[in-house]
Amino acid sequence: MIREYEGKDGIMLIDGIAATEIAEEFGTPVYVTEEKRIRENYRRIHGAFSKYMDTRVNYACKANTNLAVLRILEQEGSCIDAVSIGEVLSCIRAGFSPDRILYTGVNVSNGELRALVDAGCMINIDSESELERLAKISTDVKISFRIRPGWHPATAPRS
Repeated sequence: MIREYEGKDGIMLIDGIAATEIAEEFGTPVYVTEEKRIRENYRRIHGAFSKYMDTRVNYACKANTNLAVLRILEQEGSCIDAVSIGEVLSCIRAGFSPDRILYTGVNVSNGELRALVDAGCMINIDSESELERLAKISTDVKISFRIRPGWHPATAPRS
């Protein structure tokens, strides 16, 4: 559902505040996010699936790692899909417990694997070699497997 912004006297209102007032106070360009809209969107997505089964919504935080946005999602009960150790640490700083963070990286270095083990989040493994490298660092870590049927690195398209 796309919601149009309301306006008054030809001025856009964002959550009841004139966009011109926001620009005057914070300058431009300025990035504005409505807390109410974040909460409504999360609840709508979670509600659409949770009425059928136990549901865990993982927010892809690469879309927006603003701590205020992450804190709102944490309060709503969201979980996280992170693609870098920086994102993992931002989410922990925003209040997410490590058990609510799934790390899905690409070409993960041994240093990143060590940092992820130290952080305590679940690691989404996408190759046998990554699993072997992780096992040398720790076997006391929660993992999941990223399975891509029909995909092989030797035949993957290159960009």
